[in-house]
Amino acid sequence: MPAAAKWEVIASRHRAKQQQAIPQAWTIPDSKLKELSGTGTGHEGRLIALNALGKSALLTEKELDISGNYTARELLDKIHGRDLSSEEVTLAFCKRAAVAQQLTSCLTEIFFHQGIARARQLDQHMIATGRPFGPLHGLPISLKDSFVIEGHHATVGYVEFLKRPPPTANSAMVDLLLDAGAVFFCKTNIPQTLMTADSENNIFGRTLNPHKTSLTAGGSTGGEGALISFRGSVLGIGTDIAGSIRIPSLCCGIYGFKPTADQLDTAHQLSEFLRLRSGYADSWRSTWRDNNLDVVVGPGAISTAVPHDTYGAPVYTLMWNVLDYPAGIIPYGVASKDKDFQYQKAITPFDADYDPEASDGAPCAIQVVAPRFRDEECLQAMRIIDRDIRQ
Repeated sequence: MPAAAKWEVIASRHRAKQQQAIPQAWTIPDSKLKELSGTGTGHEGRLIALNALGKSALLTEKELDISGNYTARELLDKIHGRDLSSEEVTLAFCKRAAVAQQLTSCLTEIFFHQGIARARQLDQHMIATGRPFGPLHGLPISLKDSFVIEGHHATVGYVEFLKRPPPTANSAMVDLLLDAGAVFFCKTNIPQTLMTADSENNIFGRTLNPHKTSLTAGGSTGGEGALISFRGSVLGIGTDIAGSIRIPSLCCGIYGFKPTADQLDTAHQLSEFLRLRSGYADSWRSTWRDNNLDVVVGPGAISTAVPHDTYGAPVYTLMWNVLDYPAGIIPYGVASKDKDFQYQKAITPFDADYDPEASDGAPCAIQVVAPRFRDEECLQAMRIIDRDIRQ
């Protein structure tokens, strides 16, 4: 078998295994998928506006309510107060994630049965002891593909990695969340190597933006962006070294937060890079001090979500990674071809032109930034700003 064909066969087999992980009762026929996507309606690809989830008729009214109307905190309160069981909450999100996957290709590893079994065990613990297992007891959480979960591949989009046996241990973050009582049920799509602001690879294909499938879902945590935007997960864990949480958040119209990274010292702290960064950071500290700033509010990108493979350089997010400043995204409003109707050419290389028709209906967002180690202040500022802009 030629090498080119061999990798395609390996990838195809894994996709077939992925598809089989979705229960047959939750599988949507191709003809129905086209209908849900709005094919031929003039609004093709606007999955959320078209209420594709509701029209799929896969979820009960209670499951739609559980997965669609509560925050993570509210769900935890209901689970811990025994108004809802973790099993019924997890089931609702598994079904919603199954619909999201079939419409947007947002998932990589699917283990709904494992998540439901874990939720059932946590419910039994609650009955037996009368108290939650931990602060996240019973909450379904999705994970970016790069996190390692025992028994499930973490390919980062590399077909070659499928030749390796599944891992036999967890990432440290996974163990921490399990110890807190979290329930894992799926992992989400990424670009190969995690190095682009799109989410496409040769195993799982391209993740689509549920607001408008002709636009990017962002990267590298784009699967999380699409899944959470579709409410197939209420809370997702990603990584952000140049905007990889914030870019999908602004593209998909959800909240995202990058904390200060250097909470703990690591080896090789005295590198030339850190010396240069320190000088750059000094100028920003002076700016913050001289202007008596609490936070900086600005854009998270030069645009909203753009057509696939045209995102360009993530300057508005990367600069805060260089400084190691905590930063978060607040979704607000949508792009309108009627308000901003003039086509504009990009003035820098690699950036996308502004196309009113292509961007119409895409989520808009603002970014909030605070100095290093002021993560809680950044989150509080986001809470205040989010409240005020919606009043």
